[in-house]
Amino acid sequence: SADENANLEWFNTTGKASIESYSKSIDTFVVSVGMNDIDNKDKYIEALNALANENEDKNFIFVNIAPIDESKNTSITNKQIEIFNKEIQKELNQKWRVIDLHKYVVENDFNTVDGTRYSIGDLANIFSWIVNSISKEMNV
Repeated sequence: SADENANLEWFNTTGKASIESYSKSIDTFVVSVGMNDIDNKDKYIEALNALANENEDKNFIFVNIAPIDESKNTSITNKQIEIFNKEIQKELNQKWRVIDLHKYVVENDFNTVDGTRYSIGDLANIFSWIVNSISKEMNV
């Protein structure tokens, strides 16, 4: 499930309800958060770790936040995103595998069209890379 305006509250209600409804038929869950409320880093860590602990027989993958173009978006900085990504990776429990989308986007010099969103072509490349990364993480 995804929602452009999703935040921690959405994750704790709609997101968790979606996970619970699919939990019997799916063994791997991929979670990616946006930058809507990265100030809630500690609460995200708590919620993500609780989710993994409540679902012992499942696999969990976290896709971190990609960089933005600060010249087009002044509400957040790449430094804030980097701190969020670093802290999430450090504090998630061992059930979580982290896919470093941020690094991939930087290495491939993708550019946003409006400061936060990437072009359709870049999004296709990003999505393919995420799927391939998940396959590698899961040894599929």
